[in-house]
Amino acid sequence: ANTLVAVKVRHPGVSTIMARDFVLMQRAARAAGQLPGLKQLRLDESVRQFGGPLQEQLDLSVEAAHLDRFGRNFKAWRNVKFPTPIYPLVRPDVLVESFEPGSAIQGYVAASAACAAKAALAALQSDNSSSFPSGSGSESGVALMALAADGLTTSHCVASAAAAKRSGDNESLRVRGAIAETGMHVYLKMLLSDNFIHADMHPGNILVREVDRSGGIAERFALLLKQLSWGLPLPGVRDVFQNVVMPPQPQLVLLDTGMIAELSSSDQRSVVQFFRELTRQNGEGIARSILAMSEMHTCPDPDRFVVSLRDMFNALDPEVIRTRTSEVLQDMIEELRQHQVTLKATVSTVVVTTLVLEGWSRELNPDLHIMDALRDMLAVDWKERLSRAVDKVMATGSLAVV
Repeated sequence: ANTLVAVKVRHPGVSTIMARDFVLMQRAARAAGQLPGLKQLRLDESVRQFGGPLQEQLDLSVEAAHLDRFGRNFKAWRNVKFPTPIYPLVRPDVLVESFEPGSAIQGYVAASAACAAKAALAALQSDNSSSFPSGSGSESGVALMALAADGLTTSHCVASAAAAKRSGDNESLRVRGAIAETGMHVYLKMLLSDNFIHADMHPGNILVREVDRSGGIAERFALLLKQLSWGLPLPGVRDVFQNVVMPPQPQLVLLDTGMIAELSSSDQRSVVQFFRELTRQNGEGIARSILAMSEMHTCPDPDRFVVSLRDMFNALDPEVIRTRTSEVLQDMIEELRQHQVTLKATVSTVVVTTLVLEGWSRELNPDLHIMDALRDMLAVDWKERLSRAVDKVMATGSLAVV
């Protein structure tokens, strides 16, 4: 009684409409694929991969089952929440679930971008004061903002964080950083531990709210042990103190779990190997792991594809791979297209989800790099893990266990 709920209803007739639309799209893709300039794009395969996950979302009882499973997987996580389905009010065309209040994460991303713009503008004015017009006209302002916007994707992202700290925005930075770090760890747990991935983790499906600041110390220590059990590096002593004694991190609420990715055992091993080779900048190993995850017999010359990726990564600065991971992945996807390598649908979903996550998490915290987390988690040799622990101590001043 008096329980606030959210009700999700499938529009009548949408299944028939969607099935019809995909038939038309497939016919159009097959026809376009006969044209010489479009044949290599394999449009019919793209439509097939695009349509499968969307059709799964039509059955709301499946989404309810996904919510149940995510709830179990993250039961020990104090700073992550999924809506709870309310049975028996669940059917293929209706889903009644707990109403989860919160603020849209887009607001935090937008605030982060605004702070970055101001800081980047200040950095540009300071670093290049002689090259900027001194007038107050609109053209000067437009020029400054254009250059600042360009700088947001480069070194001034780091400068913006430092400038924000100097301006007394520490709490806002802490919250945005916590949101970004939590989102990344949630995704990596889904991918590397649970093999059950929310495949629609764009900002529109994530809410943020403050959790109860009292108690919960035993729960948070249990979470630290849980992190160790599935491979994430434990935080340093200073971070343990902040997470256990100081106010907890903001809580993320993940919505719309109709679209998920679940890899086969062999594909999961290949995905893990792909990310491991990526952290090592081993283009040849990356190519071979990609071929292991691809549809059979689509690449006409696998050896040439291996050589192409090897040359691509040999030419890259390791820092570029670390700080501009999404751009590197996009360039790699173009290589797949050029060599007609077709990834399996679930693997493609994982790649796209990684790109989406990297995008909004970097907006919130430009200093957060998914490659750093992957490098720590996937270091199989104990000497390599120890080396990374020493590097982290030297860089942050905190004693970390990895």
